[in-house]
Amino acid sequence: MTLATQYVGFDGHLQRDQLSLFQYRHAVRSTTFRQGTSLRTVVQWLRHAEDFPLCASPYTQQDLVLFAGFFPDLSSSRIASLISHLKQGRYHEVAHLPGEGVGCLLSPGRLFLFKSLTSNENIFYRVTPQIVRWSTNPLDLVDGVQDLDEGAIRHCCRGENVFLYRDLHVVPAGQLVVIEQERVHTLPFDHVTPFSCPARMSLDAWAQWSRQLLLQAVQPLVSVGRIGILLSGGIDSSAIAAALTLAGANVTAYHFSFADPDASEERFARALCQRLGIPLVAVPVNTGDQDYLSASWDMPHPYSHPGYIWMLQVAKQLHQDGITLLATGRGGDTLFAPATYGLSAVLRSPISLREKGRMLLGALTTDWSTTALLRSLHPAFPVVGKTSMRLEQGQQEDQRRLRRADFLTSVDGEEVPAITPVEAGAFSPQDTVLELSVWQPHGIRVCHPFHHKALLRFGAALPDAYRLLPRMGVKIVKPVLKWAWRHDVPSEIITRQWGSWLDAPAQSFCLTSPDRLLAWLATPESSLIRRGILDRGKLLSVLSDPRSIRSSLL
Repeated sequence: MTLATQYVGFDGHLQRDQLSLFQYRHAVRSTTFRQGTSLRTVVQWLRHAEDFPLCASPYTQQDLVLFAGFFPDLSSSRIASLISHLKQGRYHEVAHLPGEGVGCLLSPGRLFLFKSLTSNENIFYRVTPQIVRWSTNPLDLVDGVQDLDEGAIRHCCRGENVFLYRDLHVVPAGQLVVIEQERVHTLPFDHVTPFSCPARMSLDAWAQWSRQLLLQAVQPLVSVGRIGILLSGGIDSSAIAAALTLAGANVTAYHFSFADPDASEERFARALCQRLGIPLVAVPVNTGDQDYLSASWDMPHPYSHPGYIWMLQVAKQLHQDGITLLATGRGGDTLFAPATYGLSAVLRSPISLREKGRMLLGALTTDWSTTALLRSLHPAFPVVGKTSMRLEQGQQEDQRRLRRADFLTSVDGEEVPAITPVEAGAFSPQDTVLELSVWQPHGIRVCHPFHHKALLRFGAALPDAYRLLPRMGVKIVKPVLKWAWRHDVPSEIITRQWGSWLDAPAQSFCLTSPDRLLAWLATPESSLIRRGILDRGKLLSVLSDPRSIRSSLL
């Protein structure tokens, strides 16, 4: 068995007796893999290929295991157990691997590809009658522009999370793909089972439980060395920073420093770091016109997020400081915040009648109208949720108009034809781009302690009534998390309210720099123009009118 390094895609060194099996792909060319070369793409022949007589058919060498992601405790015994479980069909045992990421087992006659439930990494694969290729970078498997799905590109132009490549598959989160000579089948191996909890647990009991679980989740990180924490100044990242500090980790906080006083959250970050006694590195990030976007960026997939440049600037600072592990507060919303909320959520939650009464009275003190609250007695009409704002305002507009792109050509009268969406959890363009274009080139691994399996089980069991607490006219979001860390986190972080400023730089750039957008998108050399996806006349019309720009930014 050969175990590759855990980081930077499927990197590793293969033994000489395996050289006939694997190839190293660069761009669209294939060359024989040589000892000591970084392994980006792995190739396995399923049938004999006359064009490549050096390749074994089928694979007959020893087992090969490769990982990508963050696995803090992969011992030889764990690897041996993994191989045994996979070969014997005990796929649910893969879920016991510590950490989050993707991996593969290459064994005679079979290939196993798997992805943990919360991995930032992906495995992409392509199967033909003779060969299967797979990689953590989709560009390794793309042979040319003919692999792009035009319908998906149109949806991407509207800012939607879609997958662009034809005939390229993604291993879904929490699932295992088994590839054999005659078939490919996908099986679930990892899922979240809610904890069984006593009825009518108090908010304080839930808070203390969540605190214990978070301290356990960060414990494996203590021995890693210096750890960076991406600190926003909100309760999620603040709780992670506090837990790491209490566990004895060597923590340095990194914070996006915005020049705009309306956007700055630095005072919250500084208050927390002073309370915890940890250093704070404020990274000045760009929100202006000069460097906010760049045509020179090279990404494996379009990236729909306003803060790519900020992540890049933080990664450079981390690399300069010698930080190789970055923790974030990602996942806190899923665990502690409400996806939807209404009186029905309060009434059906397993809490005491006294608490339900207090919450109902508290809801009446907020700015929710009595009509909206009464309507929320039905689960289909929450006061917090994807449709709640439109229902409150009496609006019934089509969701398709929420993301407009008035600069696209029409196809059979439709601006954007329907496509089959990528399965939820199977692919995240943002994660893929950040991992491959930002974190990995700077030697940084990213971990999210809130993705720890025990915390996921906790979040699945947390009653909806404890995800938002209306009290004295205030809607307290994530009351369990805030109560758990109220003695470790400054009060101003506990009581703060969120804004939506982070979307403003992208919107301002479009409003103030239409000439640069035209120079990138509207020239004859533009691939979107050449493919007949973008209408140059429509784009000129949109960018000449600020109102049209705003409507296309909704």
